[in-house]
Amino acid sequence: MEDTRQVTIDFLEDYKDVFSGLGKLRAVKVKLDVDPDAKGAVQKQRRISLPLKDKFDEILNKWSKWIS
Repeated sequence: MEDTRQVTIDFLEDYKDVFSGLGKLRAVKVKLDVDPDAKGAVQKQRRISLPLKDKFDEILNKWSKWIS
C-alpha cells in the first residue's frame, strides 16, 4: 500500500504543472454540440449501500489526505 502511495506522490510531483492551478484546461479548444431545445434534468444523488459505506468512507479519507 505504501508503494502505491509513493508512486502516486512521484507521479503528481513529475506532472505538478498539470495538477496545479484553477483547474482550467489551456491551449485546448472544445466544442460541444448541444440541442438548443433540450430541457435540463436534475438527477437525485445516488446513495451508497450500507455494506459499502465503511469502505467508501475509507477511500474518501485517503483522497482527502492526498489533496491536502
